[in-house]
Amino acid sequence: MILKILVLLLIVGAVWCGFKAIGRRNMKKQTEDARNDRIEGEDMTACDECGTYVTAKPSNCGRERCPY
Repeated sequence: MILKILVLLLIVGAVWCGFKAIGRRNMKKQTEDARNDRIEGEDMTACDECGTYVTAKPSNCGRERCPY
C-alpha cells in the first residue's frame, strides 16, 4: 500500500515538474518575441526649403520646389 502511494507521489511530482519546465520555456520564448517586435526609429532631417522634418528615404511632402 505504501509503495503505491510513493509511486503515485513520484508520478504527480514528475508531471508537476514537467509543467513548470514547459511554462518556463514558454515564458522565455514570449520575452524573446517581445524583444524582436520592437519598432526601430528612423533619423529625421529638416528640409532646407520648407523646414518639415522628413525621413532620409526620398518621398514627396506635397510642397512646390521641395526635394522631399
